[in-house]
Amino acid sequence: MNKLYPTIVFAALLALASGCEQDKNAPVMHGEDFVPNDTMRASEKFMLAQEAAGARHDATLNAQHFNGKDLGSLGEQKLDLMMQDDDVNEPFTVYIQLPKDDVTTKQREESVVRYLKDKGLSDEQIKIEYGDNPGTYTSTASAIAPSQSPAPTMNAPVGAESPSSFGPGAMK
Repeated sequence: MNKLYPTIVFAALLALASGCEQDKNAPVMHGEDFVPNDTMRASEKFMLAQEAAGARHDATLNAQHFNGKDLGSLGEQKLDLMMQDDDVNEPFTVYIQLPKDDVTTKQREESVVRYLKDKGLSDEQIKIEYGDNPGTYTSTASAIAPSQSPAPTMNAPVGAESPSSFGPGAMK
């Protein structure tokens, strides 16, 4: 027993000295994936795609998109979004909803063309139109079938019945 006791003590000291330390350089994984803050997430990519598609569909610049005769930051942002849309639509048409004969409007058009050229578009790829974008509006009258009856009015009191339904007015 005298020889066994020092062997056990030596083995225990050896185990304490060498076996309990973990590798400090090994990453600790708990199932989380924390991406850096500046990484674009899938939801942000989806929102950006929707913003770009909406800006390209509208394609209209108004007075608020300009600072005087020059394109403002809001106009630049809209044109940038329009260019990010992945739909091929040549020429790149921009509608300017301002009076066509105004001197300032002509300067604003030149500002838009200059900005688009700085972004890499050529003269053949750029088309400027004045007025509303005809692709953004439709007549609702064509969408209503002639056989449909009009919707009930919001002014009718609750519980009021139309003359065509059953009730006191229909029994005459």
